Amino acid sequence: MQVLSEENWYAQRPEPIRTCLSFIKQEVAKHPHVTHCSVSGSLATNDYKQGWSDVDSVVVLKSTILNDTKS
Repeated sequence: MQVLSEENWYAQRPEPIRTCLSFIKQEVAKHPHVTHCSVSGSLATNDYKQGWSDVDSVVVLKSTILNDTKS
């Protein structure tokens, strides 16, 4: 199995997928409580079918958000 750098992996995605991933990255950067975001499934494996595929993702939050009653 070939392991690609993040830059090479991203460059091999079709434009609609790159647009979606860029949007996710920008939105995650706006939220200080988010530590990681992972996209899996067809969006990550390049099996995406427009109008059919969903987005599979996992968002990891800082544990301190559970103690913050103001957020």
